[in-house]
Amino acid sequence: MTFRGKVLLALTGLAVLDVVVPVPMLALSLIYVAAARPAFFREWTGRVYGTGG
Repeated sequence: MTFRGKVLLALTGLAVLDVVVPVPMLALSLIYVAAARPAFFREWTGRVYGTGG
C-alpha cells in the first residue's frame, strides 16, 4: 500500500471514529499538543512562522 493510501485509510478511520464516538478529534489533538509539547509540532510552527523551529 502506498503512503497516500495509508493516509487515506487513516483519515477514513478517524472520520468513522469521530462519528461513532462523540468526542471531537480536534479537541483531542489540541489537548495532546498542549500536554505533551511534541517536537514535531514545534518544528512545524517554526516553518510556518519563520522562527527557525
